[in-house]
Amino acid sequence: MNGTGLLMIGGVLLLSSYMLLAKRSRFLPALPLGFLIVYFAIQAIYQFVDHLPIVAEFDKWIGVASAVILSWAVVRLTFALLIELPLKYWKQIEIPHITRDFILLICFVVLFFIVLRTRGDVNLAGLITTSAALTVVLGLAAQTTLGNFFSGLVLQMEHPFSIGDWITYGSHTGQVIGITWKSTRIITRDNVLIYLPNNELSNGILVNYSKPDRRVVCRLNIGLEYSAPPNKIRQVILDVLKQHPTVLSKPRPQIRLISFDDFSINYEVRFWYNNYARDPQIKADINDRLWYALRRNGINIPFPIRDTQHAHIERRYKLQERKQLSMQIEAMLEKIPLFEALPDTDREKIAHEATIQDFGAGELIVLQDAPGDSLYIILNGACEVLLEGQGRGTKKVATIKKGDFFGEMSLLTGEARSATVKTLEYATVIRVDKTLFSKFISSNPEICEKLGAVMVQRQQDLTQEANKIQDKLTNQTNLISRIKVFFGL
Repeated sequence: MNGTGLLMIGGVLLLSSYMLLAKRSRFLPALPLGFLIVYFAIQAIYQFVDHLPIVAEFDKWIGVASAVILSWAVVRLTFALLIELPLKYWKQIEIPHITRDFILLICFVVLFFIVLRTRGDVNLAGLITTSAALTVVLGLAAQTTLGNFFSGLVLQMEHPFSIGDWITYGSHTGQVIGITWKSTRIITRDNVLIYLPNNELSNGILVNYSKPDRRVVCRLNIGLEYSAPPNKIRQVILDVLKQHPTVLSKPRPQIRLISFDDFSINYEVRFWYNNYARDPQIKADINDRLWYALRRNGINIPFPIRDTQHAHIERRYKLQERKQLSMQIEAMLEKIPLFEALPDTDREKIAHEATIQDFGAGELIVLQDAPGDSLYIILNGACEVLLEGQGRGTKKVATIKKGDFFGEMSLLTGEARSATVKTLEYATVIRVDKTLFSKFISSNPEICEKLGAVMVQRQQDLTQEANKIQDKLTNQTNLISRIKVFFGL
């Protein structure tokens, strides 16, 4: 065993170890070292058997084969270092396998003939003639495979899609994850891998949802009752779309009235988003939020109804259910400092006339700095209070649950909302607005003094800052004046 043989064996072991480590480590780039390993292995074996007589007869062709493999190894490694790796790590672009293989095949064939002519002294004219005849035979025997191959090349030249694009061909929709000589691979939302023959793709109708850019229009159809004004419906739906983080503000969403049917007026909701992979989830989220928003605004989704003589039983049941709910609300009002100043009869009326609203998980009940004139009490569920700081982003400052309330300053003075309140789960809230509360203020103006005293005390307890509690009487007088002005007293 000579030193050259040991060096070649060391090269094989070193390159093989690197390839194994690169597969397990995300820090080492995967390099195509297969040809180089084969070259070192041939040289190592040759060093051990070069003294045998039979080897001496093939010494020339062993050198030619080694030169061919070495030239291929250099070309393959150079292509990876100068083209593949820079595109993959710097521009996040992966070259399709069919493009890479076609370029390398041309280089390999050219190098093969060059080495045969220079190192093997082979007459290329006869070889090319034989190769041409062999090519015709192979071409006739593999028409389908060659058709897919050239169709793949055509797809690469026209570039109708790229790896990562979402496409539809026939009944199959998925994301392109690979393009080979024979087929294009897509993976569906159900995590099913589908192979589409390149020959069929190049001849069929293909839809690409990722071009000319990632923005896609989503369409939803919904039928609503005749008694709801279209302008009100448009505003409710637009408010829902505005709150969803995936819906784009430009181009603006559109709500179109498309038909008048027997039981409903049908609307088409159109909005833009830029992630087709989440299309079913986005539609589900919007439909879910629309149900709550329509219910809060008293807009029904109609269906065929037949009234019977038992309808009065249903109405009686609903009245009884509302009465029980009013008693529950009244008990909650007694625990809120703001309503302690009101007589029992007024609290009972508020409990009976207050609006009950349902919100789905992730919906905004109030938005910071938005105008408001209502107070909310959480009947069921939980919400989070978010505060938008100057240059510090949104910060969660509290979690409020059943029995908690917010918005009292907006109800009494019309102040803008001081924070955003967002539901953490399905929540039911009681809404007391200015219109309802003004009935009791107008009939009992002196209650303003009681409300002012209660609210100033609540503000002082919440702030706990000495510089904000310097003059309780002045604060109370100012707050009472603002309440009277807001309610027109």
